[in-house]
Amino acid sequence: MTNDPDDDLPPLPEDVGADVLTARMERLEDTILRGVSRIEQVEASVTQQTATIAKGSAHLERQVHRFTVHSLWSFGGGIFLAALALLAVGVAIGQQWGRQEGYDEASTENAAASWGATDEGRWAYAFAQTGDLAMIRNCTGKGWEISKGTCSPQVASDHMIYGWHLIDQPALPVRRKRRKTP
Repeated sequence: MTNDPDDDLPPLPEDVGADVLTARMERLEDTILRGVSRIEQVEASVTQQTATIAKGSAHLERQVHRFTVHSLWSFGGGIFLAALALLAVGVAIGQQWGRQEGYDEASTENAAASWGATDEGRWAYAFAQTGDLAMIRNCTGKGWEISKGTCSPQVASDHMIYGWHLIDQPALPVRRKRRKTP
């Protein structure tokens, strides 16, 4: 009998009987059966572990998808809330600004109305109605000239200086004669 290099058992002597060979064969068969059984157990365990990993992977994938969707909704909701807050602040500032503008305009109009009810206000209104106020503003009176940004009366072509008296009388132009200089 020749030795098999793959055989883990020690070599048999040449004078071994059939009983010894049969016993040895039975032991080899038992060893092989135990090896096959162990391989089948490992295979079942690997299959079970693979199924568990696949199940865990699918669960993890669902959780990641859910987290991603929730994150996107949270982000979108946050952007929406920030825009809504900015809109509310803008509305509040706009209302306050408009209210202040209204108060300013009303106070100006109230002041103008109060002044218009005074004697000076009525006098200025009457002066404006005659057109004399525009004449003063535009420096267009007879004999008036604009020099260096100021309006001043000068001697007119008829050798008169035109102006008015600053007293509490109607605003009518007064003619004065020019004074002679020595």
